[in-house]
Parts: sequence; C-alpha cells; structure tokens
Amino acid sequence: MNAPPNVIPTGGPPQAARSGGIRLRTERPSRLRPDPSTPLRSARGDKEGQRSALHDEERPGRTRCDTNRAHRPSVADHRRVPIINHPSSIINANAFTLIELLVVISIIVMLMALLLPAIQKARRQAQAVSCQANLRQLGLTFSTYLGENDGRVPEWDIDDAWRLITRNGHPAYTRLALCPSAVKPLPYDTQQPYHKGDTFHPYPWLMGRPDLYGSYGFNQYIRRRRGTTATDSEVEAGHWPTCDVKQASGVPVFFDSSTKGASPHATDRPPEYEGEPPTYTPDIRNLCVNRHNGGTNMLFMDWSVRKVGLKEHWTFKWHRQFDTAGPWTRAGGVEPEDWPTWMRKFKDY
Repeated sequence: MNAPPNVIPTGGPPQAARSGGIRLRTERPSRLRPDPSTPLRSARGDKEGQRSALHDEERPGRTRCDTNRAHRPSVADHRRVPIINHPSSIINANAFTLIELLVVISIIVMLMALLLPAIQKARRQAQAVSCQANLRQLGLTFSTYLGENDGRVPEWDIDDAWRLITRNGHPAYTRLALCPSAVKPLPYDTQQPYHKGDTFHPYPWLMGRPDLYGSYGFNQYIRRRRGTTATDSEVEAGHWPTCDVKQASGVPVFFDSSTKGASPHATDRPPEYEGEPPTYTPDIRNLCVNRHNGGTNMLFMDWSVRKVGLKEHWTFKWHRQFDTAGPWTRAGGVEPEDWPTWMRKFKDY
C-alpha cells in the first residue's frame, strides 16, 4: 500500500510534492486584462480561446491550475485589448487633440503678429543704411571729378550730371541711382505724362534712356550754364559754379526724389496728401516722399550723408539766394496747422 504523498502547508489548496525534490505550486499573480465578457473582444479571439480550452481537456494529466484559463492566459487573452490603446488604431492616445492643435496654431499666429512688425522695421532700417551707402558712393565719384577740375562744376544739364556719375550708363554704376526702397518701377501707362515715380517706385528715362531708372534727384542749381563762365552775374543768379563754398554742409547735392532733378524755391508749397503725383516743375513737392520713416536721405556739398526731415527741406541753401527762413519754416512763422494733415505729425524746423 502506497504511502500518502507529503503535503506542505502553503496557505492555499493542498498540492502534491513531486519526485526529485519539493516544488511548491502557487497561484500565478493575476494580470490586468479586459473582462472576457467585454463587447470589444473579437470573434477571432473567442474561437482561439475555445480551441485552447478543448486542447486542455484532452490532456487529463494536467491539474486544475494548468487547465484553468483564469490561471493560464491564452493567446486570445493577450490580444483582447481595447481598441482605444492600440497603436494601430485610428484613435491614437499619443496624438494631438483638435483643441491642442488649435492652441498651438493660435500661439504661432500670435508670435508672427508680434514679430512681423519688428522684422519689417529691421528691413526698412537696412534699406535706409544701404541708401546712404549709395549716396556716399555718388558723392565720392562727384567729388573726385571736381577735385580733378579745381573744384569747378562743368557746363552741363541734369542728364549730363547723371552720365558723369554713372559712367555713361555703365551697369555697375547705374544701380547707384536706385534707392533700395524704390527699385520696382511703375507700369508704363501710369508714368505719364511726366515720366514720374513716387515714394517707393523709381522714375524712368534716366539720362534720356527708357530702360534706366532712378530714385535720386540732383540739385539743378549746381552747374554752369552752357556757353558762360562763372561770372559775378551768374553767381548773383543763384547757381553754384564751384564746390568751394561756405556752409557746404547745408547745400544739397543728391537726395531721395520722385524725379531726376529739383530746383526748389522757398515759396514751394508742400504736397496736399501723401503720395501726391510729382509736378512738372521740379519743386520741393517732388522731394517730400516719406521713404525712410518720416524723412529722406541726402548728400551735401561737404560730402556728408544724413537723414533729413520732410519739413527740413525748406531750411537748406539750395542756391545762393535761397531764403532759409521762408514762409514754410518756424523762423518764417509757419504754424503746425498750416501744414497738410498728413505732415502735421512730423518734426518742425
């Protein structure tokens, strides 16, 4: 008669000791998995679970804990996971929700709205610096020519002056006639009848050529009339026949303009509105272009370059008899309300 098997108390159901040593069989810790009765289980998992149960019943040597599905997870149990957490599901818990995406887009739009004005301001400042560099180059060319001719201005007209500066239209020098803020020309039909430009567009027919454009004007009082000499009568007429003058820092030479030349008078009125078309007569209105944030760049006869205010144009010594205390200056008694509405915000001089 065989002896009863040794039983080791483990706190659970009694288990028989096997030969070759005592090995305790304890319950396996249950794993968190969805309830088999959940409606999310698939038909394929149900069939595999049934086949696994039939296979276990055909093997009577296994104990209850081996055949019990509650203790032995099947392949179907591992596949019974909610669709919401499956990485291949259309609904992915790791992706952005619609609200989160809208919040991110809103933040990007707000940053762009804050940064765009700063970027545009930096761009305008860079164009103003490049504009002053062009004027300095024009001044260097002009002063070199005058230095080789004892400081005397030649007999020329406005086109002759530009031919000298640009070496008869050489491409490497004609670019100096364009302000970086006014490079793209207007359509041809809008340039008539005066072949004009405007604040941010160049004028055509530089040096009489329709394929050349310019954004700067030249002081037409800096010249000698053809067939004359620098006599006292011509000096009294107001022209500058030489660059050796007193207070040269107040005599304009090249400047931002909507036409290729200017011969201002102290009584010239300001433009009635911003962007007013240039006049046929080359007066100060053609120079009042708000191209550089409330002002323009200008080269003077001492070959210095600086930004000048729009109302400051009436205070320069354009010719020898020009009244720098004219009716459109503070010294001449102009009041802020006398200026056109669009110019009242600018500094008075």
